[in-house]
This record gives sequence, structure tokens and C-alpha cells, in this order.
Amino acid sequence: MSALSDYAERLLLNVLLREQPVWVALYVSDPTDAGGGLEAGGADPDYARVPVTFSEPLDGVCSNVDAVSFPVASAPWGTVTHLGVMDAAAGGNLLVHGPLPAPKAVEGSDQLVVGPGSLTFRLA
Repeated sequence: MSALSDYAERLLLNVLLREQPVWVALYVSDPTDAGGGLEAGGADPDYARVPVTFSEPLDGVCSNVDAVSFPVASAPWGTVTHLGVMDAAAGGNLLVHGPLPAPKAVEGSDQLVVGPGSLTFRLA
């Protein structure tokens, strides 16, 4: 057997992304399933993970309800290539991750914003 039921998909997405606080992190390299990679921000003290709220899963899919607005960079963060959803505002564990559609260089005074519905996770 290799397919999850609709119920199991909803259950897993709810447990991972909705039943606990979660934050989005930016990465300048692939964090991989092991949770490595280099988190963006470098020496910028203004970089911080951003809390995110996900929609109720529908057909094995859920996405961010509101825009995810990172702080304005006061120093370069590097070229962001990946996003990760974490279970803590600092440290913690990587829950899910994926590449950006296109890498984004974040310079001082830039602000990276992920629009509502743009951060989508699918188990279907």
C-alpha cells in the first residue's frame, strides 16, 4: 500500500502545520530532510523567522492564510533559495521545506514577503 486516505492527509497536515505554532525560515542553501542548510540573515540582527498560519487542509493541500512578511533587512542576507517551516522561533526542528520558484538576493533595506496562498504543502 502506498496511498494515504483523505482523512490521513488532513490529519497529518493538521498535526504538522496547524495544531502547534510554526514559523517560516529562509535558507541560502537546501536545508535537506536532515534539517541542515544555512539559514539566511548572516550577521543581520533584524533577521527573524516569521510565524505563519495555515489553512484547513482540502484535498491533501494547505497553504498560508496571510502574507508572511519578513523584517526589513538592515544588512544583506544572501541569496535565498529555500524556505522551511520550523517548530520554534529559534533553534527547533525543520518540519517541511522546499525551494523558492526563483532564488532571491536580499540586500540591506529589502523585505521578502510571501503572499497569501503562496506557501503550499501537498500530500495528495
